Amino acid sequence: MKNIFFLSFLVTCNPTIHAAGPYGSDLGGLTLPCATCHGLPGEKNNAMNLYGIKEEIFFDKFKSFQLRSDKDRGVMHYISRAYSDDDIRRMATYFAEKQ
Repeated sequence: MKNIFFLSFLVTCNPTIHAAGPYGSDLGGLTLPCATCHGLPGEKNNAMNLYGIKEEIFFDKFKSFQLRSDKDRGVMHYISRAYSDDDIRRMATYFAEKQ
């Protein structure tokens, strides 16, 4: 009985399983942090919903956050530094395809 409880606990609390929702786990959780500020599909009152954004616009904007000067740094500067160019391209494709 303890094993069943433990297994159900792991399944319930596993972030990878929950990631299969709108900010899908097909990217290994790359886009999960985005939902905090940018919302989920159809949500209003968020920073900017990313669904349907053109790939080149997403990539250029995200890169601009990485490259900002010391005087112009916001929260996205620090978030963006954790992503490689390949990660950014994958996210750009993901959001462009989700309209």
